[in-house]
Amino acid sequence: MRQDTLIRNLTLFFLASLGLFVAIAFVFASTGPGKQLVPGISALLISAGAFAGTAVYIFKKKNSLKASENTKERSDVGFVVDTFHDLVGKLKEKEKELERLKAFAEEKAISIEAYN
Repeated sequence: MRQDTLIRNLTLFFLASLGLFVAIAFVFASTGPGKQLVPGISALLISAGAFAGTAVYIFKKKNSLKASENTKERSDVGFVVDTFHDLVGKLKEKEKELERLKAFAEEKAISIEAYN
């Protein structure tokens, strides 16, 4: 999935760059005497906009992938921490139960000793 996105982004980047270079060549070719610069400058601006848009798109896509990976890591860590806290709580409950049973056994042992 990431490789497909990378290929698509590189293709868009290449096409925008190619358009920019064609527009620059068109502007320089149309600067002869008596030729109008408006179509050349327009093509240059459109290509520059496409180039900038593609660069921004790639940058945002890269950042969103990093953010989603960080969110996944945090959710995994959160799951582990929550599970750990649940287990610690259960162990504390069992520890209290064992202390209660120990106290009961000691009392019983003392009462049996008193009868002997």
